Amino acid sequence: MTRSNKIITICNYVARKAASFANYSDVQQRKTPIKGLILNKVYNKNFELSLEEIEEAADCNVLAVLPHEINILEALSKTTPSTLHKQSESTFEYIKLAGALIGEEYKDRRFKSKLKRLFGKIPKQDINRTVFREERK
Repeated sequence: MTRSNKIITICNYVARKAASFANYSDVQQRKTPIKGLILNKVYNKNFELSLEEIEEAADCNVLAVLPHEINILEALSKTTPSTLHKQSESTFEYIKLAGALIGEEYKDRRFKSKLKRLFGKIPKQDINRTVFREERK
C-alpha cells in the first residue's frame, strides 16, 4: 500500500468528534499532515460547534460542509449520483469540493449565492477551498 504525504479527513458531523479526531488520531501520530476536513451530515443548528471552533480544535481547515439532506438518501436508494438526483445545497457543496480537489474553481451561478457574495457573506469553506486550490498549484 502506498503512503500519502497529505490527508483529507471526512467526518460524520458530531462536532466534538470531528474536532477531536484530527488531534488524536493515529494520523497525527504518524506525522502526516491533515490538509482539510469534510464535515458530513451537518444540521446547521445552534447546538453544533461553529466552523471556527472546529478548525481551531482540529488545527486544520474545513473544506466542505455537507448538510444532512433526505435527497442524498433518496439518490442512494435509486442508485443515482446525488449530484444528478435533485439540486440541493449538498449537491453544490459536492461539486465545489470536487472542483477544489482537482484544482478547478466551480462558479455557483444560483441567485442565492450571487446575493450572498454581493453582501460579502462568502462561506468560510469557500475561502478554504480557494486556499487549498492555490496551495496545490
